[in-house]
Amino acid sequence: MEEPVPINLAYHFKQKVERLERDQEGAPGKSEAYDRQGLLLLISKRGLLDWTRFAREYESSEKFLAEARQKSSFSRAQLLAEHRRARQARQLEFGLEGEVAIGSDPTNQDPLVQGQPVPFHSIDLPTIVPALFAGAPEEGKQWRGVVRLQYGFGEFKVGYSARLGAITTDGPRQDIELDGKEPWAAGANVLLIMKPAGSWKVFVNLLDQCPVRSEGKFQLAIRTEWQEAGKKRSFEVGRCGCEFAFERVPLSFDDDNIYPAAWEQQLKGKK
Repeated sequence: MEEPVPINLAYHFKQKVERLERDQEGAPGKSEAYDRQGLLLLISKRGLLDWTRFAREYESSEKFLAEARQKSSFSRAQLLAEHRRARQARQLEFGLEGEVAIGSDPTNQDPLVQGQPVPFHSIDLPTIVPALFAGAPEEGKQWRGVVRLQYGFGEFKVGYSARLGAITTDGPRQDIELDGKEPWAAGANVLLIMKPAGSWKVFVNLLDQCPVRSEGKFQLAIRTEWQEAGKKRSFEVGRCGCEFAFERVPLSFDDDNIYPAAWEQQLKGKK
């Protein structure tokens, strides 16, 4: 069997993030709200039996990217240093620490990150949702899927519906809606319960089955419940809200460098 040919893809992302973590009832906890952007590099390898993606996220400022696009190439080491500087300001978990492997079957059922459920704050990553539809793209086609998310000790099966909207120049538009059912996970004398909400649009290239762009928002709220003195107690332990946009951009890269000339030319053409 021939080894699948990898496809290198790059996305420019922008996200508006809200995070909350609380370890005691009534405590203010830690909260953060910020905007972030950067590049997501994705290597896609699709075989007959599986689909593997290697993803690496680099958070950076608009100023850094604008200056980098003026060069014929810039090193990934520079981008990594910029990424680490940006992350030093964060207290609460969000985004990818390093390169991760995303694996699934060829139709993207049950995607896993590093062999584990998807980190709860990364449900918006390109190729995580949705599962691929069967047959020809026909407007109005509907299907359902489930993605497993990880928060703390809990694994949560979050359901969603997908509907094929208009066929556009960016590919078929897929409308995603989290179904709002509240999955739960049991721990030692406590429950973790997740309340998901969100919707977004994904425009998919029919040739490589990867997003051209995606945009929308989600919110995942997690509360704990337990019995104490015969009464049910509960409080919110965590929340992640994110408004996001990912757009595929025409730059190339290898293990050491990024080559942004085509991206810069594309931007000049839009002015």
